[in-house]
Amino acid sequence: MDYRQKVLAGVPQYVEYLQYSGWDQVEPFIDVEWNVTPQLTVTPGLKYVSEKLSVDADINQKSRLPFHGSKTFTKTLYFLTANYKLQDNLALYGQYATGFLLPDISATQAVNPNLNDLEPQESTNYQAGLVYHGGKLTVDADAYYIDFTNKIQSVTVGTENVSFNLGGARYKGIEGAVTYAATDTLFVFANGSINSAEAQGASTTIGGVPVVIAGGKQIAGAPSRPPRWASCSVTTTGRSR
Repeated sequence: MDYRQKVLAGVPQYVEYLQYSGWDQVEPFIDVEWNVTPQLTVTPGLKYVSEKLSVDADINQKSRLPFHGSKTFTKTLYFLTANYKLQDNLALYGQYATGFLLPDISATQAVNPNLNDLEPQESTNYQAGLVYHGGKLTVDADAYYIDFTNKIQSVTVGTENVSFNLGGARYKGIEGAVTYAATDTLFVFANGSINSAEAQGASTTIGGVPVVIAGGKQIAGAPSRPPRWASCSVTTTGRSR
């Protein structure tokens, strides 16, 4: 078998890549816990994120061409949680949060990387649920909704792979878990969920190539409904004398 790389001027065939890469992150944050009433606690928060992705490669991965570049991505993120105690052993909670995800380093490994054209993928998250602890029984159930935008896609233009931001996805579902202490050393645990992950439709043109993202389709590999998933297990713990 021939393990030599493709022939490129000035690049030894026995060298796959010579690359230095890294991420520099700064993430100051603040949150405040506010006891509105003895039953209600609200916690708002704020985070500023600055992340720099840099690649210094005389022989870059995959393309095996030189690439020396970097980009700093910044975003202010927000979150809010609220917890309301209905009883000493029963509480309702709600959460809101925003997030973002940097482009993967593979976006820099094309023949002509377009790192400066890419933006972070972003999400807005909502969740609400309840928690119950009562003697031998513990119950946790919630519903969630996530709006994901600026999804990074890729398309082949000629012989080159091009990355770009387009469309997104919506994730939603309900999930729950129950634990029952049958004895001091025997616990029965069960959980399950119903999930949906659908792509958001969008279209554009990249390098003269039309790109269409079909909306409403289930995202491959993501949990779906149906089917539902569930599991059950029994755990024992020993006592030392």
